Amino acid sequence: GQSEEGQIGMNILWSGMSIGEDGRFVTCVRYSGDERIVDIFDMEGPRFVDTLVAPYPTGGERTDISADGELVACGCWNEGVIVWENGVTVYDRASGSRLWSLSRSRIQKIRFCYENLIAIRYEEEGCDLRDRTTGGLLKHFPKVTECYPNPYGKLGIWVAGDEFGREEAFRVWRPPLGLGRKAIPLLSYSAISAAFSPTAPIVFLGDAGFVRCIHLDQMKVL
Repeated sequence: GQSEEGQIGMNILWSGMSIGEDGRFVTCVRYSGDERIVDIFDMEGPRFVDTLVAPYPTGGERTDISADGELVACGCWNEGVIVWENGVTVYDRASGSRLWSLSRSRIQKIRFCYENLIAIRYEEEGCDLRDRTTGGLLKHFPKVTECYPNPYGKLGIWVAGDEFGREEAFRVWRPPLGLGRKAIPLLSYSAISAAFSPTAPIVFLGDAGFVRCIHLDQMKVL
């Protein structure tokens, strides 16, 4: 619920949460039931905004909301035999109508990113770049195992694997389609988190218990 002062006052457990492109909007998946209910909050208030019911169980990093709060994406990992039991759906938040759906299983992560794009990462099947309003495929990256879009500019960070699918290095992603050739090796088997600066082309990366600051233009550790 929402108090008279506009503060958030919900007594609910959530199983997954995603912070939108610029940090203003947040989506939370309710733990109860089959994890189809997605609550949306505006953190400038903070205030409760809306609730959507996904066509399939979602959670983890399988929900996201655009920076303007107008588009919401939900995905599902399940390998169900019925089409509506898995995939990705993007909604117009205000009307609740579906803009497009994609029938795929093993969805691990969904992120809205720069220049009207949406990144969809699959388990052991790489990452797609799609048009966020139509769902049209722009490019598939078979060796990308993790994606961190930059909410403040073009230069994001993706983790690219080797020919055996093992994660091996950070690479700069330059929209709309290019992954930079220069790479910084991982210290461990995977990257944990990434935080971009709003005022400079740098990113702080959590990797193997360390935090490294990387200059995105120069692709070097500072």
